[in-house]
Amino acid sequence: MTAASVKLGPDGLMNVSGELTFDTVAATLKRSRPLVERGSGPLLVDLAGITRTDSAGLALLIEWVRRAKAVGRELRYANMPEQMQAIARVSDLDHLFPQDGTGAGDLGDGPIQQD
Repeated sequence: MTAASVKLGPDGLMNVSGELTFDTVAATLKRSRPLVERGSGPLLVDLAGITRTDSAGLALLIEWVRRAKAVGRELRYANMPEQMQAIARVSDLDHLFPQDGTGAGDLGDGPIQQD
């Protein structure tokens, strides 16, 4: 098991890497909560570094959206792994994940585009 790493870059981009699974999401949520809830501007979360995920990883993304919304913050995802996209589609949850605008309706296809 490789625990997930969550880091906020100087540009406000939150990079997530490692595994988002039943074994890692509780600790990842605890470490990431201040990053999601602090600040007032939009938060872009780059998921390109995710190596493995399951439905618990998807639940974590839903929780991040919920927590960001509770503090009035916009949260969007980029580079969502195919495995995670498939779980979202099968669960009919894909509409819950705001994207960074590069995928034109797809869940995180393409590189992150900064304006």
